[in-house]
Amino acid sequence: MKTFYCPLCNYKLKRLPNKKIGYGYFWMCSNINNGCRTFFEDDKGKPMDGYKHQCPFCDSGVKLFNGQYGLYWSCLDFKNCGKKFKDNDGEPIYPVIATECCVMCDKKIVLLESKKGKSFWGCSGFPKCKEIYKDIDGKPDLGGAIIDVEIVKKN
Repeated sequence: MKTFYCPLCNYKLKRLPNKKIGYGYFWMCSNINNGCRTFFEDDKGKPMDGYKHQCPFCDSGVKLFNGQYGLYWSCLDFKNCGKKFKDNDGEPIYPVIATECCVMCDKKIVLLESKKGKSFWGCSGFPKCKEIYKDIDGKPDLGGAIIDVEIVKKN
């Protein structure tokens, strides 16, 4: 098997079985004990350059995990973002994100649904920011100003 090296520290990369989801492999830098946290998805026995899917909130990679309630996707920037997404047949389901940001904290606004099935917009900075906005024809109402929205789906 060909040897691959970490692009950050030049140590060898190790190919390991992915026990978190129960199948497949991933690549990890062998210098992890000294602080290098470089990971790659496996692409037919080679480390994949980057991740197939990116987090729409911070542009870090997202990875599939098998949790207590089944498969889900999680942003790999656990410390700063850590957003989680439902799985749809091996693809992450991203929320609808407004083009404008929260007026209180400047984070992205996402379309949500109440327990009663009513749509509303909420700040992605929840629980630190609890701002919510009325939904007017599929767009958030930011104090009377209706803005355009786009569905963010990165592949």
